[in-house]
Amino acid sequence: MELTADFETGLIEQVRQDPLFANALLDEVGELILAKENFPAQGMLRVLVNATVGLDTLAEALSMTGPSLRKLLSQDTDIDTASLQAITQALKLALGVAAS
Repeated sequence: MELTADFETGLIEQVRQDPLFANALLDEVGELILAKENFPAQGMLRVLVNATVGLDTLAEALSMTGPSLRKLLSQDTDIDTASLQAITQALKLALGVAAS
């Protein structure tokens, strides 16, 4: 299921206003990755990155370019589990959330 622009915008606003919600989404991303549900995890990561540190900042932390990270998180890319895990861990580090 694709996330619509309005839905993503609403999620971004909620993440920015509620750090506990952001942490809950990060936990859910981890569960989705473990269940090999890469597509929904990818969409949730895209929302979390855009709502928090931004693509360019996280890309720098991952030693990649902003456009490369943008492509990895786009709905048109079939992302692998290792990439999802790396992005999730970098985002947790950037947000100061305990890595699991």
